[in-house]
Amino acid sequence: MESKANNYVINHMLVVDDDYMTDLIIHGISTNLNIVNRYVFKQNGWEALEYLSFCRKTSDFPDLIILDLRMPVMTGIEFIERYEHLFFKQFPETKIVVATNSTIEIERDAILTFPSIDLFLNKPIGREKFDYIYQSLYGARLQG
Repeated sequence: MESKANNYVINHMLVVDDDYMTDLIIHGISTNLNIVNRYVFKQNGWEALEYLSFCRKTSDFPDLIILDLRMPVMTGIEFIERYEHLFFKQFPETKIVVATNSTIEIERDAILTFPSIDLFLNKPIGREKFDYIYQSLYGARLQG
């Protein structure tokens, strides 16, 4: 990670969510703050796993993944299970944040047992929650 205008810059961020509004909000925040060099959005866990396979081949793996739990094709939990099997040992420094509308506590507790998960948040993600993610993972407050 490099630094731009007093902010640490996330080189490569992947958002995995079937909700385009989430994409627009997170992309807008990260663009306005100039803190992400490469932003990628995928609509489900399957598309994300295919993308991560490509990233591994090109040695350009995401620094941060923001993941929804409830998606068509492949859920967030299925994604995490496969991610840990396929990528976690090779890329343990990649941070994963689960952001969901689910309020089921048993689901939250199950997610937090996966070693690859760094944070669990309820949606929506606005500027305040994005600042919380940034501060929790990178130890710095966003400037701007």
